[in-house]
Amino acid sequence: MALLRPCLSNVLNRYKIITNRHVTCLNLLRKRHHYSGQAITAISDLLQDLGPQFYADGDKIRFLHQPTDFYQELLSKIKTAKKRITLASLYIGNGSLEQRMVDELQQVSRSSIQLNKPLDINILLDYTRGSRGKQNSRKMLLPLINESHSSVNVALFHTPHLRGPLKAIVPERFNETIGLSHLKVYLFDNDVIISGANLSDSYFVNRQDRYIVIEDNPEFANFFQDLITVVSKYSLQLQPDDTTKMLEDINVHPYENNDSSQEFINAMRSDIHQLLHKYKDSIKNNNLSKSNTVIFPLIQMGPFEVRFDEEATQRLFGSLRKDSTLLLASGYFNLIEKYLATILTKSKGDYKILTAAPEANGFYGASGIAGYIPDSYTYIAKQFYQRIVSENQDQRIKLLEYERQGWTFHVKGLWYYYQQEQLPSMTLIGSSNFGYRSTYRDLEAQIAVVTSESNLQELMKAEQESIFSYGKAVNQDVFRSDRRQVAFWAQMVTKYILWKFL
Repeated sequence: MALLRPCLSNVLNRYKIITNRHVTCLNLLRKRHHYSGQAITAISDLLQDLGPQFYADGDKIRFLHQPTDFYQELLSKIKTAKKRITLASLYIGNGSLEQRMVDELQQVSRSSIQLNKPLDINILLDYTRGSRGKQNSRKMLLPLINESHSSVNVALFHTPHLRGPLKAIVPERFNETIGLSHLKVYLFDNDVIISGANLSDSYFVNRQDRYIVIEDNPEFANFFQDLITVVSKYSLQLQPDDTTKMLEDINVHPYENNDSSQEFINAMRSDIHQLLHKYKDSIKNNNLSKSNTVIFPLIQMGPFEVRFDEEATQRLFGSLRKDSTLLLASGYFNLIEKYLATILTKSKGDYKILTAAPEANGFYGASGIAGYIPDSYTYIAKQFYQRIVSENQDQRIKLLEYERQGWTFHVKGLWYYYQQEQLPSMTLIGSSNFGYRSTYRDLEAQIAVVTSESNLQELMKAEQESIFSYGKAVNQDVFRSDRRQVAFWAQMVTKYILWKFL
């Protein structure tokens, strides 16, 4: 026995170490589960009253990382759709990649008609952007409409604020600054892709954006189908001869009649609010125990007094605790003043804000006045950075710029890390840039995905880290460099005029 005692002692000690490690891991898992549960409750409480909410299976949600993945996903889902395809985008480009996508739509529509199972195809674009130039989105879609007119509908939203003398005076391209349909929703049966990307070649190749795929969620898909249907109802309908007209049962018009636009605004606003209330009422008796993942559609349509995204964003900024971190991205950084003030003076947590370096701005190298737009964003970013420094917030708020050779940056959204957690509990993803025009001029669709499912949280983190891996910290030396000097006239135009159109 004396000889066995040392061996037994070693075995017991090893067992204690293993047991202690096991207990420690269990405690960490319990602690993580506890904080994750707290996070989903705390964040959901902030958003509960803003509109509908939908429960989701985290295993049926995924993120795409590359523009090529986005393009292939679109093609794949077009080919396999059985009942409906709904595409809401700013515009459709006119290159070979876009042509292939339209060809696939035409082929799947033709096949469905031959099988006597017509596929409903609905496309919503912005009128001004979709009509720009001689070879535009409308021209791209005419063959599809002419072949399958009974099952294909193309709607072109026209802002009611572009009318009368303003419509006559403001030239093409510049008229897009007055207001747009900026929705980016791609729906196939009960699968939905929410993105900030348009249906154009650069968004399929080397323009970085975000893309979330939510599959097999009929309630969520039906909501966005109905939302796009309402906007399309108040849009101009593209005809086989490339003319447009309103639906016969709609007795208001976005720009005809030189009187007030209020009649049109009131009618569309009423239908949108009625839809939102319908979906909110249908789930008001549900509770969070149904799922560990909740999706909140945050619709922002400033002209029609729908401000869910604005209110949600303001609440998230204002409630950020000292031990929490928020990462925000905007390809066109022009946060409205109340966001800036809240981040600087009310928020207690840490921020990392990623925006485009001048060379990664989509307008870099553009001809004419558009070529000066990156200078405007440089000026806005510099003003914000100086406020960070002057208010001694530079340890808490970090500004970064996306730099990637040959790529442009179109990412928008945020990731919320709750109470020192290593994984995000929420992400906002969609079309909004958090700027003036996103808030007040355009139609935007963003969603908040709140979850305590670790697999989905891991996917959120992987996406965030992939995007931020190209971020470089900004400091005073960056803004003092020769390449960041903005002409005085450009500063004045941005400060007093242009910021309301960015």
